[in-house]
Amino acid sequence: ELGLFFECSSLKDVKIPSSIIEIKPKAFYGCSSIENIIIPPNLKIIESDVFNKCSKLKNIEVPFSVTEIKSNAFTDCISLTSFNMPSSVLSIGIEIFKGCTSLTLVQLSNNLKFVTNRCFFHCTSLKEIKLPPSVISIGENAFSECCSLKIIEMPKNCEYTFKYNV
Repeated sequence: ELGLFFECSSLKDVKIPSSIIEIKPKAFYGCSSIENIIIPPNLKIIESDVFNKCSKLKNIEVPFSVTEIKSNAFTDCISLTSFNMPSSVLSIGIEIFKGCTSLTLVQLSNNLKFVTNRCFFHCTSLKEIKLPPSVISIGENAFSECCSLKIIEMPKNCEYTFKYNV
């Protein structure tokens, strides 16, 4: 199923009205010219693939109403340099930042329990990440192909397998 603005290359800045409480999966998939997105304060879930392949996306403001970010939400957003995940986010899907090659700074939610499979796969500019104390598990290949990654600060009680993660 194609999203509402699927591969619409003319969109540059998007401000979603506050009356919107749901954005369907793939709504902005492949919108290659989007640079900035403001999400409404009533949104609870960022659905799968919503901003996947938005290659010029630089800035996104995620409101404190968001509790879940689903799989591939920001995959291949190659211009995204930083991401601040509000503490309201309790769960994330797999591969949410996969292929975000310009991503250098990520602040994860203080209430996140799991760093999912391939979460940061091929984030080649990511140099350092501090996982919040709430994280208890890191999924397979979470940091694979993060060739610039030098420091991962992990909570003491976190389960991980370096065989798959580094």
